[in-house]
Amino acid sequence: MRKDGKFLTGQTKPERAVGYCHYKLHQGYLSEKQLKNHGCLGKQCPHLQKYEQHPYWVRRAEIKALKLAKKEAERVALAA
Repeated sequence: MRKDGKFLTGQTKPERAVGYCHYKLHQGYLSEKQLKNHGCLGKQCPHLQKYEQHPYWVRRAEIKALKLAKKEAERVALAA
């Protein structure tokens, strides 16, 4: 909720939030769906505060690690 009492459109509950947007025109909690719709990650938005302990970020980190491991294995296989 913003300081003036207004909410981000379709704002999620804090316990479901994957992050918080600190942009002064639309501050508020973000759900996974809102994060994707707004394109916050693609824009590398500096106003986004990630809640790193949320399962969404843990899952993203695991997927990223698997992709890196697969790419490294392919690189090693091509070098051999």
